[in-house]
Amino acid sequence: MTKQVNESLEHKLAYSTDEVAYHLSTHEHRVNLLRECGAIVGIKNGKGYIYSRKEIERFLEDYQGYDLQTETNIKLAVADVKRFKARKT
Repeated sequence: MTKQVNESLEHKLAYSTDEVAYHLSTHEHRVNLLRECGAIVGIKNGKGYIYSRKEIERFLEDYQGYDLQTETNIKLAVADVKRFKARKT
């Protein structure tokens, strides 16, 4: 993670979907898809979701190098990350 992104993430404990999308240089619907597929975990807060800074950092670390352009790719990446983490324990 770049120093600039890391510094901007440290200012808040939690971020809305649109803030996460901004920090990940993507769209809100992509963040929602990542959440629905299990790549990133959000907390239901009223009508929307919030995401902790630690969750955003975990997502960036776990999925570095993966192609998350399609729903199929996201699901395959999630399965791969889960298998990798299961082997570590």
